[in-house]
Amino acid sequence: MSTDDLAHDGVESNARLTATLGAVLLVALAVEGFTVLGVRDMLTLHVFVGFFVVPVVALKLVTTGYRFAHYYRRTRAYREKGPPHPVLRVAAPLVIVSTVALLATGIVTLAVGPSHADTWRTLHKVSFFTWFALMALHVLGHLLETWRLTKAEAIARPVLTRRGTRLSLVALSVVVGLGLGLASTSWTDAWQHRTRHRVDAHGPPTATR
Repeated sequence: MSTDDLAHDGVESNARLTATLGAVLLVALAVEGFTVLGVRDMLTLHVFVGFFVVPVVALKLVTTGYRFAHYYRRTRAYREKGPPHPVLRVAAPLVIVSTVALLATGIVTLAVGPSHADTWRTLHKVSFFTWFALMALHVLGHLLETWRLTKAEAIARPVLTRRGTRLSLVALSVVVGLGLGLASTSWTDAWQHRTRHRVDAHGPPTATR
C-alpha cells in the first residue's frame, strides 16, 4: 500500500470511528431526551445516561479534534476530504461548548446536593435548551453520513485496516460509560434521600401548599 493510500485509509478510519461514536450517542441521547419528559420520575435513568455518555463524548472530541488539527495543518489527505458544510463548520465549536456545559452543570448539580442546586439546576436547564437547538442542527447535518459510515464499519465493506482497534475503542468507551452510569446510581439515591429528608423537615414548597 502506497503512502497516499495509507493516508487516505487513515482519514476514512477517523471518519468511521467518529460516525460510530456518533451513532452510539444518538441512541443514548434519544433515551436521555425521553427522560426529560419526566425527569423527577426517571432521575436515576437520566443521571445514568448522563454519566454513560461522558467517555463516548470525550473520545468523539478526540477524533474530531484529530481531524481538525490535520486539516488546519494542511495534511494533504484531510485537505482533499474537505471541510464540513459551512453552517456545520460554524456550529461545531458551539456544539462542543454547549455539550461540555450541559454535562458539567448536570454533574455539579448532582454533586452540590438539593440544598444548594438551584443556580446549577437553572444553568443546566439553560444549557440544555441551547444544546438541543445546536444538536438538532448537528444531527440533521450528519445523519446520512453517520448512517453510511456506521453501516460500512459494521459490515466491513469496503474493507479498511485497523477495524479491530476502532471497534475496541468504541467498546471501551461504552464499558467505561456503563461503569460510570452504574456508579452514579448511588449518587442519585443519595440525592433523592436528601430531597425527601428536606421535604419532610421543611414541608413542600410554599407554591404547592
